[in-house]
Amino acid sequence: DVDALATRLFDFDAIVLTRERTVVSAALLDKLPHLRLISQIGKVAGHLDVAACTARGVLVAEGSGFGAATAELTWALLLASRRHLVDEVNRLKAGRWQGHLGQQLQGQRLGIWSYGRIGRQVAAYGRAFGMRVWVWGGERSTADARADGFDVAPSREAFFSDSDAV
Repeated sequence: DVDALATRLFDFDAIVLTRERTVVSAALLDKLPHLRLISQIGKVAGHLDVAACTARGVLVAEGSGFGAATAELTWALLLASRRHLVDEVNRLKAGRWQGHLGQQLQGQRLGIWSYGRIGRQVAAYGRAFGMRVWVWGGERSTADARADGFDVAPSREAFFSDSDAV
């Protein structure tokens, strides 16, 4: 809702967008007379009218990088969930013995949704842990995954039903 956003952001000189959920259109920019800078975490996409920003003197800064932090955090969450790390740390702090052994990853099926910059890295981690990695996504994703030696799920349904971790 343009009016609701304009009310919330009216006094701001700068905004930081962490996802592509906030659409910044010419209509919104016209209602934000103080705005001078939009910082987008990650790459600028279709949600941000860069031409309208430029015409109104609003600078746009976009993030850069290789997605390593996101891939690493994805992997940390996968390990934490499979090995019940939070529960085990809490048990240890409470003076109790180990409660869960968790599940080993080797031999499990890892599903990668879209084989882009981040998906590639997560797939490589899965391969290093001995997981059976497969990919589901668009034609380019699946072609790139095949070229790198990864399997492609036969269908979206199979991808979700037959992956041990997604």
